[in-house]
Amino acid sequence: MVILARLRSEVDQFNTACQQLREQAGHLGAERLQVGDRSFAVGDLVVCGKNALRSLGVANATRGLVTAIDQTQRAITVQLEDGTTVTLPRSYLEERPSWWLRGNPDRRTLDLAYATTGHKAQGLTRERALVRVTGGEDANWLRVQASRARQETRLYAVISPEARIPELDVPDHPAHTVAQQLAQGLRRDGSQQLATDTPSRLDLSRMSTRELRAERNRLATLLREAPPDRSRLVAHIAEQRQDAEQGLAGAITAVDAAQRRLVQLGQGTGRLLHRRELTETREQITLADTAAKLARQQADRAADRERIARQAQQRRDGWLERHPDAIATDQELTRVLAWRGRVYARAAELERPAWTRELGEPPQSVRGRRAWRQTHALLSDYRHRYGITDPERALGPEPRCLDPAQRQARRVARQAMDRLQAKQRAERQQRLDQRERDRTDRPPTRPTRADRARPPRLDEHERSGREREAG
Repeated sequence: MVILARLRSEVDQFNTACQQLREQAGHLGAERLQVGDRSFAVGDLVVCGKNALRSLGVANATRGLVTAIDQTQRAITVQLEDGTTVTLPRSYLEERPSWWLRGNPDRRTLDLAYATTGHKAQGLTRERALVRVTGGEDANWLRVQASRARQETRLYAVISPEARIPELDVPDHPAHTVAQQLAQGLRRDGSQQLATDTPSRLDLSRMSTRELRAERNRLATLLREAPPDRSRLVAHIAEQRQDAEQGLAGAITAVDAAQRRLVQLGQGTGRLLHRRELTETREQITLADTAAKLARQQADRAADRERIARQAQQRRDGWLERHPDAIATDQELTRVLAWRGRVYARAAELERPAWTRELGEPPQSVRGRRAWRQTHALLSDYRHRYGITDPERALGPEPRCLDPAQRQARRVARQAMDRLQAKQRAERQQRLDQRERDRTDRPPTRPTRADRARPPRLDEHERSGREREAG
């Protein structure tokens, strides 16, 4: 028997548990020899971790059974699977050269062999295999482990939430069945790609804005050729087909029930007394047959629609396999260009080049500033795309070429700028009207007690007249 797991940490736990169980059952000797972090006893299954073909005749992954332990010489005698016996000396067990560690300081020269990883079990064949399934495996790994046993292979998984560590406040993971974890692993492709098959990723940070736009246009042309996504349609039609099949099953059940009822009435005594029931039952059979035919037609039509939709979705899946990074690259290009547009808009707000005078001052309101930035981004995109260098005019001179794309882009930019200017004029007029209404609707102020006690003010003519009278 062999226990197979994907992670070395799980293999260590299984080996420790198996050794403890064998010790409790009395299958191991009392004498122990410590080698690194492992202790070995007579009766343990072990696996070698170093190559020593010339001196000892063992290699990495050679397996055997411990038959003797020498505490004085610190040596272990192992009976190999081919029947030969070899003594592993102290030099083999304790020497750990740096070239052999290869950056793995926890590597063992000798280890327990009750459980092993799938990688180390290549070429291993046993009568039974116990495979630990976690859901993190892939289809290739599971396929290889399923071929390790001659008679029986069992799959094990933890289907209840594992115990939480009190020191770590982590949420509980949902429980998954063995079938769900196995299906999750089988859906994952573990095949490796060659370097020539790996698509090269563009370094977008080093590309100019013009190069980014050209790449985005190329991808846009490529994506237009992609078949449409029919996944939601497939799911909807699949539900309709299931409903139609359930209706067909119900109709067939109704037909069978009516036919059984007819048989029961025909076998009873007093057939003349049951003539009405026989007539009603025959009518029910006719209606049930008609309903069954309609349900079968609906189910057939739903199956045909589902087949056509799945074929369309398969064509899209095939296109995605031929262009695996097209959608992701297009999304990344859109994100980078959007960030650069924000940078240009913010720089224009701070520097205010001459061509932005046609846009006016950035409004103080949130909606007005958003509209100003969107219009500026549209104008900046037009200037960068068609190389407009006019410092005064936002759209530059009228294009002389007959490029319909540039004319359309210029028309769209002009319309956006006109809408922004019209909105700004409307907001200014609205503010002026509001000020005028506030001034006319202001109620007259009532005189205070100090104003009533103060003598009235006289103009210059009345003041001079009163001074003459007093003189």
